[in-house]
Amino acid sequence: TQVTVTEANLYHVTVIDDVNKCSTEKTINISKNIVSPTVAIINNAKLDCANTQITLSVTSNQINVSYEWNSGVNNPFVEVDNTDTNGFTYEVTVTNLDNGCSSTANATIDIDIAIPTITIPAVDQIDCIHTSQTLTANVQVASGHVLSYLWNTGATNSQVVVSEGQIYELMVTDETNHCSSINNLLVKKDVQMPKVSIPSVDQIDCIVLNQTLTAIPIASHDVSYQWNDNSTANSLVVIEGNTYTVNITDKVNNCTASASISVTKDVTNPTVSIPTVGQINCKDTSMILSASATANHSINYLWNDNSNESTLTVSEKNTYSVIVTD
Repeated sequence: TQVTVTEANLYHVTVIDDVNKCSTEKTINISKNIVSPTVAIINNAKLDCANTQITLSVTSNQINVSYEWNSGVNNPFVEVDNTDTNGFTYEVTVTNLDNGCSSTANATIDIDIAIPTITIPAVDQIDCIHTSQTLTANVQVASGHVLSYLWNTGATNSQVVVSEGQIYELMVTDETNHCSSINNLLVKKDVQMPKVSIPSVDQIDCIVLNQTLTAIPIASHDVSYQWNDNSTANSLVVIEGNTYTVNITDKVNNCTASASISVTKDVTNPTVSIPTVGQINCKDTSMILSASATANHSINYLWNDNSNESTLTVSEKNTYSVIVTD
């Protein structure tokens, strides 16, 4: 009494009464509509750090249709931003509500939001020898990408020469995906000058045959010494009258200072004579010995009887001597 058909056609049925052999015929025209909608996704653009959002739209050659995206949206469009993690592939199913037929389309979104990786290797401090340092940025990005640089000094290269102690900041922009990152480096500067002094000393003379010169430094760190005779201790023993100079160098920042001192030397011996006198006798029972001395300064006398005047009265036969000291 029934038949299942799958094709469009003109179907006829004849019904016969088995008793009276009468019959009736009936014809029905079956049409077939299994045309699926034509579907396409447009505006499949690339997302990056500048182009952060796009709208994917569906076009179809049929009107009475429904939409179902794999993201759960049921509209003919879907918003996609550069933080989306839906596998970057969007699929939409469009169903003809009249015949139930459906078609699918998909779009793979190219998302590139990789930021540059910046490293700035540390450099030595700026000091009295190293008056500048060169900072060099090492940047990692995808192959073929073009980079731009901007330091907080205004420099626009991967390297910058600096002469001040401060924090130097670099922003690198990947001009291909418009993503940027920032890194910085602290550069230290120490140009604190040390100070040095040499306390005065007495002159070198016939008793004090040498003097020790001592350099007294004032510095933030350990220092090295160099005198003008190339010795490297903090003190110098001298035996000559001269001008002596010491240079000190801060071992950390290489800054230097110097000091000089003039040492005098006087080893000129005074001259002395004792004029001859007459004989001691019964009439002249004593004689006066008179020392005649010449010196650059005041003179002290010491006779062999320990008297210390320039003259000595004697009454005995003897050898008399006097020591004259400047």
